Amino acid sequence: AAGFTATFASGARVTAQAWAQSVTFDKSNGAGCFLASASSCNTTATTSPLVQYANSHDFNPSHELGASAVVSVPVAAATMTGLQFGVDFRAVGGEDDATTYNKPVAADASSATVNRTNFGRGSQQFAGVFVQASARPVHSLEASLSVRYDSWANRGGVASMTMYTNGTAGASTGGPVNDSRLGLLNPNLFIRYDLNAHLS
Repeated sequence: AAGFTATFASGARVTAQAWAQSVTFDKSNGAGCFLASASSCNTTATTSPLVQYANSHDFNPSHELGASAVVSVPVAAATMTGLQFGVDFRAVGGEDDATTYNKPVAADASSATVNRTNFGRGSQQFAGVFVQASARPVHSLEASLSVRYDSWANRGGVASMTMYTNGTAGASTGGPVNDSRLGLLNPNLFIRYDLNAHLS
């Protein structure tokens, strides 16, 4: 992450920042059962051999990238006091590659065969821009008008599952997810009037 703030002789000020990160989780989830027979490995047959195995494995890479900037400009007008402009952007994405295993059928943990695999992936982008004008027509009255537009997009989605029978992969279900997007315009009006030094 990095950022800066710059102030100019005119009174204008620029503030900006940017950041990025990438994280990956690669993990197996452990389990245990008592092997009563090749068809029954459970948690109640406590006199049978204990077999510890991985009942699932997940690989989860993800990333994020973002930036924002705000420009403030003083206005030397009869009623206006300043203008602000801003923009921000954020993009996130990731995937989940998961394997789920059956219970073992022998004392060797490697006898736990694949039950199913699941795969999901997608990315989202968020962007916004705004402008705000501030004014003080008289000493006791302060007002500001702002407009912000935000957009959101979901891209590259995938959600699929493959079931296994006796270690053999079957047909996959699911697949690509349709892209989608949404935009929203948000106007805002603020007015403050000071009746006296103690009430506004």
